[in-house]
This record gives sequence, structure tokens and C-alpha cells, in this order.
Amino acid sequence: MADIQRRKKADGEVRWDVRYRDEARKQRKRSFARKVDAQHFANSVETDLTRGEWIDPIKMILAGRASLAAGDDRDVIQEIAEAATLEAIAAVRCLDPSRVETEALTRPGAEELREVFGSATPRANDTSFGVGFAPLSRVEELALEIERRLLAETRLRAESPIGEDIKLMLVREQSSLRLTVATAMLAGFVEDRATYDEAVDHVRGMATQAAREAGFESPHVDVNAADRPGGAVYLTLSGTSAECGDDGQVGRGNRLCGSITPMRPMTMEAYAGKNPCTHVGKLLSITAQAIARDCAALDTVRSAECMLVSQIGAPVSRARAAGVRLDAPESARQALRDEIRSIAEAHMAALPELWREIVSGEAP
Repeated sequence: MADIQRRKKADGEVRWDVRYRDEARKQRKRSFARKVDAQHFANSVETDLTRGEWIDPIKMILAGRASLAAGDDRDVIQEIAEAATLEAIAAVRCLDPSRVETEALTRPGAEELREVFGSATPRANDTSFGVGFAPLSRVEELALEIERRLLAETRLRAESPIGEDIKLMLVREQSSLRLTVATAMLAGFVEDRATYDEAVDHVRGMATQAAREAGFESPHVDVNAADRPGGAVYLTLSGTSAECGDDGQVGRGNRLCGSITPMRPMTMEAYAGKNPCTHVGKLLSITAQAIARDCAALDTVRSAECMLVSQIGAPVSRARAAGVRLDAPESARQALRDEIRSIAEAHMAALPELWREIVSGEAP
């Protein structure tokens, strides 16, 4: 959005400066002698930015190690990459598939790792670890609930200005809660600054209501905190930050629980985009989360954390180290030991077949 400022020169002349950001988000300025001319120019800038044009496509790159052919099909990886891209962008209602380019930059893996993958008993292709915890805290549940409500609005209202790119940061200090919400607004459904501000207020109201329902009476909510009065705002054509030069890659985003939880045990291993048969960073993350969930469901257990460590070349079902930490009465821990061991052993024994649940969508 354009911002008009009055400026007085050293000789006393008054100028009217229009500051705005172009399609590349670069700061621009144009000066006028009359305020009316400055206002007309500002209106034209806002119209152009609201209309918007695609200049360069978004590029999605599939990198890593994979077989480059299946039988006689030599283009299988590119076909998979393009199909996966179409499936992903289908969830973004204003992102035209023709505006996204997909490129597969995969190469065959090392010979010894291909042998690990092809063995009769699946063997770990890495020395790695997985962690899990349960249950989610009140703040963690709230973050997921706010995201669910905002995404539900994008599906229920075809002309909702809220984009699918939603980022949340929640910080609790005793009973107080501060939320920062970033939502990529859709320029096609925002007529002017007033409409944009209404959309921001609506998002703020939804987040505030959800926080109050979760037991936080006076939450502080900031929405699109980088916006400036009369200045640039968070407007996009697609409803994502990808078009503005932002980039993302597997491993930087949400953990298996659906959010990034720095106050919890975490692993930087990505569970998305990895092979579901021998990549233990993926498999142990899913299994550790399942073990923690089942342990936390036991009587007298308030919460549980699970850590699993693998060793390259060993069967995926054989952990190099495993541990479960409980928040439970001291008097109950000894009685729970055998039950906890049984839960962990059952999940580890099922690990060689976990890939079936992953491929079918039953597991994350």
C-alpha cells in the first residue's frame, strides 16, 4: 500500500512524497507539488498492486537420492515430482499450477546404501535418532486449533482474503499469552487498505476467541506485525510467501506433532520426503511419537517422552538405544516398567512394516 507524507524543503517549498513497494517488494518514492496529485498516484499504485501480475514462476526442486528409473521408465522421478507438486498446490486455492515449475535434481544413492534398502530384512540407512512426546500442552493444542480455524475459513468462504500460508508463534508467561500471527492475504480479495485492515481484525478476533476458549482470558494478539500504517502490508497473489522470494525446505518446518516445539525434546531429522522403508530418521520419529502417546495414555501417567537411536546397517527394528521418561508418581513407576517395555517392543517389532501405513496414509 502507498504512504503519503508531507515534506517541507529548506527553501520552504512543500512537497508530497508517495512511498510504496513495487511487485518485487522494493521500496520506491515519488514526489509531487500538490497533495491531490500525490493522492491520485497513490490510488493508482494501490490498484496495480491489488491487481498484481506474475513475473517469475515459483520453482519447486526435488533433490536427494533415488533410483532414476523403474523398469523401462527412465523419467519416473520427474513424473513423481510433477504429480507430487500438483497434489501439494491443490490445497492452495489461488495458486495456479501453471505458475509453478518442478525440477527433479535426484541422483542414485551410494552402492552400499542401495544394498541396505534391497535386503530381505530392512536395515537402517543411517545412524540417527527419533524423539516423541505426549500429550500436547494447552498452548501447543491452541496453536493447532487456531491454524485449523483459519484454514477452515479459507475452505468455507471462496472469497476469503486469508491465504493458506499461516505462521503462528505463541509464548506463554505463567497465565499470560502473547500470539503473533502471520497470514498471507490475497490481493484478489482485498479492494483497499480498509478491506485489508478488516481482514486483519477478523484474524485477530478468531485467534483471540480461540485463546479465551483455551483458558487465556486476556491474550495479546498481533497479526502481520511487519505491516505499517499507510505503508506496505502482507499482500500476495497466491496466499503464500513463496512468490515473494521466501524459500523453504524439508526439515525446517513443523515436527511430527504438527508444530515446532523448542521447549520439548526435538530432532532435526525430517520425517517428510524420506523413504519409508529404511530411513530411520523418519521411521524412529513416527515410532517414538507412537510409543510416547501410548505410554501417556496409561493410568497414573501424566506425560511421556521417548528417545530412540539407530545404527547404520542394523535391522530397523533394533534400536541401538531406547528410553522412555515419564511424569508419574514415584510409587507407580516400578509397576509401569514392564508395561512400558511391552509397548516399546511392540512398536519396534512392527517397524519393518510401518512403510505400509505411511504409503496408505494411515501413518503421518
